[in-house]
Amino acid sequence: MPLPLELIDEIIRYLVHDTKSLRSCSLVAKSWIHLCRKWLFKDVTITSGTQQQWLDRISPTNVEILCNVRSFTCSYDPSVWRGITPHRIDSLYHYFSAFSHLEALRLFYVFLGPDVPRQIGLYSAFLPTLTSLSIHRASVTSSALIALINYFPGLINLDLCSIGHKPDLLPVPRLSRPLRGRLFIDHCSHIDRALFEELTIPPPQLDKLSLRSVIIPTFYDYIIGTRGGSVKHLQLLGEIRWHRGMSLKA
Repeated sequence: MPLPLELIDEIIRYLVHDTKSLRSCSLVAKSWIHLCRKWLFKDVTITSGTQQQWLDRISPTNVEILCNVRSFTCSYDPSVWRGITPHRIDSLYHYFSAFSHLEALRLFYVFLGPDVPRQIGLYSAFLPTLTSLSIHRASVTSSALIALINYFPGLINLDLCSIGHKPDLLPVPRLSRPLRGRLFIDHCSHIDRALFEELTIPPPQLDKLSLRSVIIPTFYDYIIGTRGGSVKHLQLLGEIRWHRGMSLKA
């Protein structure tokens, strides 16, 4: 008597961290392919070394595969990133229409500039599902970042790590709603305070604010200080500086 697919699915669930076994299981029967792909393509990472290989193997029209992606990470080679002309993700835009269940988008060493507000509709497939946005060591303009935040109504987790704020060529919009959920700020300096000033109008209403290796007054003033924002839980990590000449280990 063949096992029902519901039971097979529960068995395969125990292999979620064993990619080799999942691949083997996907070859057992046609009915097992979808059950395995759900985990094989759950977390996808694209780097400068693997991007072309991924583009060659995965068709942008293969919705059956790409709709399984829950977390998508785009991480380019930091050794060729200079903060002036970082990589763009334009080559991946025509794949995004199939990411209908994407929950987390992570971008490393990329440039988010004037093309983002102009092409924001390209992210429409995961507009109702995205809850987490992480931007690491990227160059961003205020208009691009705010356009992304405004576009995703379910966004409750925002990570900004070592970002470089670039001058805007477009009018900077206001946030359509206060920042909510969790905000994580890592290795951002007073130089970026103009960006954070724009992110606090209207004042944020955060469940958790995590700060790592930052100058406290810069972020206190703009996030939970004079602007009247609120934070239920404050977490201090790494080296916390009260000003340029004074620091402590959290």
